Amino acid sequence: MSELHLPPDYAARMRLVATRVREVRKSRGMTQEELWQRAGVSRGTVQNLEAGRFDTVPNFTIDSIHAIAYALEIELSELFA
Repeated sequence: MSELHLPPDYAARMRLVATRVREVRKSRGMTQEELWQRAGVSRGTVQNLEAGRFDTVPNFTIDSIHAIAYALEIELSELFA
């Protein structure tokens, strides 16, 4: 199996996504549990994302990030703005 190569700015991008997820979730009065249940992702995905544990790369697929955006009722692009 080949080694996974991440872009040099991966951590910075993920910090931005994590910050936006947390901000929007809290502004909606939503708990982490409500978010992961609505998004259909694992508890660990939301917890690791918001905690900045980006070394768990398989948890952060485009599908899981899209599901989180959908559960927050925002466009995917808003997580990167």
